[in-house]
Amino acid sequence: MNFSFKVVVAGNQAAGKTSIIRRLCENKFDQDNASTINASFSTQVYHIGDKKISLLIWDTAGQEKFNSIS
Repeated sequence: MNFSFKVVVAGNQAAGKTSIIRRLCENKFDQDNASTINASFSTQVYHIGDKKISLLIWDTAGQEKFNSIS
């Protein structure tokens, strides 16, 4: 059985949204991340038992224009 979820990470500029996503998807942390210009996305897949869980993670730029994504 497969499950797919869209996850939108929204918040103020320079709040650490990209850092959290990079830690989750790449197991990396960079204290000097460049600001996200537009929205970007990453994919993370988990296998739990016979289930496949896919996350499409949207990283927003912390600007008001991206509020409509969520």
